[in-house]
Amino acid sequence: MPRRQAAPHNQPGETILSHLSSGQFWFESFQNWQSEFLSTGALVLLAIWLRERGSPESKPVAA
Repeated sequence: MPRRQAAPHNQPGETILSHLSSGQFWFESFQNWQSEFLSTGALVLLAIWLRERGSPESKPVAA
């Protein structure tokens, strides 16, 4: 039980080791990584698309 919920019930809080080994911690961590990879991939694809030849955002390599 998380510490903020355990305190009103006079129960000991969760230790760091038990939190790191919990399924909820790993589920939330992987959810965060998935969103980071998705946003990074979207930025990479957008940068490639904007740099296409003929795009008003594109500059010649020598410029």
